[in-house]
This record gives sequence, structure tokens and C-alpha cells, in this order.
Amino acid sequence: MKKSLFTSVILSALCASSAFAERGGGYIGVDIGHGNVKFDQYVNATTTIPAQPMFPAQNSVGHILADNSMANIAIKGGYKTFFGESKRFGVRGYVYFGYGYNSMKNISYTGDLYTLTGGGDSSIFTTTGKTYYNHVFDYGVGGDLLFNFIDAPEHSFGIYGGVAIGAETWVANGKEYKPNGGNGENYFAFQTTINAGIRGVFNEHHGIEFGVKFPLLDAEIFNGNGRSSLLSGPITIPGTPVPIPTETNLNSTTTTMKRPYIIHASYVYNF
Repeated sequence: MKKSLFTSVILSALCASSAFAERGGGYIGVDIGHGNVKFDQYVNATTTIPAQPMFPAQNSVGHILADNSMANIAIKGGYKTFFGESKRFGVRGYVYFGYGYNSMKNISYTGDLYTLTGGGDSSIFTTTGKTYYNHVFDYGVGGDLLFNFIDAPEHSFGIYGGVAIGAETWVANGKEYKPNGGNGENYFAFQTTINAGIRGVFNEHHGIEFGVKFPLLDAEIFNGNGRSSLLSGPITIPGTPVPIPTETNLNSTTTTMKRPYIIHASYVYNF
């Protein structure tokens, strides 16, 4: 008798859990995140000495680098559905729009012959007296697979993972100070992002998520050539007591931006 009663209680609980399983439907959400952004300007440069035209030109290949944090915010909205007898497995699709901002410091140069104009951790465009800033707008569509470990009355808890496909628009004041003769300025780049995290739904409508995003592609924002104010480096002619003024020209320069990861927390409202 006791065993039968216990079995009945368990079955009733399971039925109740199924009755209140997370429902499919529309949702909207907002992400607040923090991540990393990498600036990389590949430099192929030649320095000449105008006062000594017979002195051979000096060549150098290197990278101007910066690695800083970036604050991010995003909004998203879409539709989710669950399937199977247990309703623990589901999928969702969504559209998203995000924004990130940072100022670039901690500048370094990997190469020989030259040094950064001004040096140190000041603005990368030191001759302008301004800070190098970045605005990035990202937008696109995505899809996730969902699985709930817990699916109790009015709340659930589980994991998600998926892929988003879209684009990025970078707005950076560095473009205003590109080398003379530069070309190939670009504001648009395609992007593919992998997403993964944990999620919970409470009181049927309110959801909290913690996750990480991994943008996979670099965004090339400038490709050109010309005269550079970013690099300097005194060239000393043997036999002369002081460095001689030089002129640095970029044979080519390619500037890329990359966000390796974004860690975020999200609030989601389920309709």
C-alpha cells in the first residue's frame, strides 16, 4: 500500500512537471558584456634620409599592436520551441543588434629599426594628441540548441549553444589619420560567432543567462600605403655624431580589429 502511494506521488509530480514545462514562444532580451579587443597594424616600411640621397634605404617589417578591454551591450529577439515527450530539448532563432566601445592604449611595436612616435602607452596616433577609440556595431541572425536539466513547475534550468552569422561596422578615429596616400578604408566586415552558456527561466516569463561569445573573423578596417606619422627611429650614419632626420614611408599597411571573446549576462523576457 505504501509503495503504491509513493509511486502515485512520484507519477503525479512528473505529470505536474511536464504540465509546467518551459513553453515555446517569442522572447526578447538584453546582453551586458565585457570582452577583449585587439588592434593589429601590419607595417612594411622604408626609411630614407633626404639629406643623404646616396645612403641606402632602410627597410623594416613589423606590427603595431594594442590589446584592451571593451564594454558591450546587445539586444535580441526571436522565437523558441521545444519538442519530444519530455520537452527538454529545444531550438531558438533570433535577430540581434549590439554595440561596443573602448579606447586603445598599451601600444607596442614588434619590429626593428623604428620606434613608436611618442612611445609608451599614449594614444596610438600620438601626433594628433587624441585617444584612439573604437565603436563597433554588430548585427545579424542566430540559432541555438537548448537542453533543460531541470524542468520543474514554473521554472527551468539548462544549457545552450549555437552560431550567429552577421556583420560588424567599426568606427574608429584612427581612420581620420591614416597615412597620406592611403586607400582601402572599410567600415563593414562579415562575422561568425559561436555562443554557449547556461540559462534559467523563473516564474515562466523571466529568464537569466550567463554565456560567452567567440567572434571568429578579423575585421580589416584599412589597407593602404603612404607616409606614416606612427613610426620614427633615428638613423645614424657611421662617422656622424648625431642622428640624421629621416622620412618614413609605408610600402603597405593593413589594420585589423578582432574581439577574441565576450563574456556576458542576459535578461530575457518570455512571452
